[in-house]
Amino acid sequence: MGRQPTKRVSRRTLLTGAAGIAGVAVVGTLVDNRVLPGKGHLERALHIAPSQGVDASIPDVSAGPIVSGRFTSVRFRRRVGWAVAYPPGSRDGASLPVALALPGRGTTGVAFLHDIGYPSFLAAFVGGGGQSYAIAAVDGGTEYWHPRSNGDDPLGMLVDEFLPLLDRMSLHTSTFGALGVSMGGYGSLLLARQSGRGALGGRRLTVAAAASPALWESAGATAPGAFDDAADWARWGDLIAAPGVASSTALWVSCGDSDPFAASTRAYRTATRGPAGGFTPGAHTDGYWRSVAAAHVAFVGQHVT
Repeated sequence: MGRQPTKRVSRRTLLTGAAGIAGVAVVGTLVDNRVLPGKGHLERALHIAPSQGVDASIPDVSAGPIVSGRFTSVRFRRRVGWAVAYPPGSRDGASLPVALALPGRGTTGVAFLHDIGYPSFLAAFVGGGGQSYAIAAVDGGTEYWHPRSNGDDPLGMLVDEFLPLLDRMSLHTSTFGALGVSMGGYGSLLLARQSGRGALGGRRLTVAAAASPALWESAGATAPGAFDDAADWARWGDLIAAPGVASSTALWVSCGDSDPFAASTRAYRTATRGPAGGFTPGAHTDGYWRSVAAAHVAFVGQHVT
């Protein structure tokens, strides 16, 4: 017999086979360490089920209005997109408490709201008799929500620009809440520490809810680019050794038990003496974050005022 022609294996086929063998949790680990980009996009492209056995459904309810826009941030040195989800029956300009929604690395605020389904979870919570409030999402880029040596300051953008913008929209910002996942989970916990230090420009965080927070127990373990150097991590990133959360800030911290951040989340929960939340099945995926979104929205609603 003649020699059979070599069949070229496409990159997509190779990745699909690798993902099928390794599983979603391993793909998540590679992404979290920046070996592979865009975990959520990768899962959708490869048709990998993101939920890893958890309930990833979004409530089948009619969401309230969503208002979005962009502003030029002096502190962050870029155009920043934002979106505010209101509960049904409210409108743009309604005077409501507000919670900031901080997305993961590289995810826009608008995409974060819709990928997780927060407008629908908020509608279900308020429709069931919960406290009416708004959820305001904003772009965070890749800077890990703290001042950087290159001059970018996403934390300053939140405190000095985005919260005043929400205030001008008649939302209550003297006290507010925060929720986030991954990098945004870290950002929510950083806001809690900054609030405990009185460093939010006279405002106070009353509640922080974090899912799969991007926390590390040493500077050497951090993802490339998350912090400028070891000193930067010691100042802004070491929330486990110095969580600094005031007793007046209600805290929810959760993580999937197959998540690469499970160990550091457990260490943070120990350091903060067992906040609400805990561990349930899941990995570093939209599916897991949707599985805890109802609890996050309800917890924030109970403490946002």
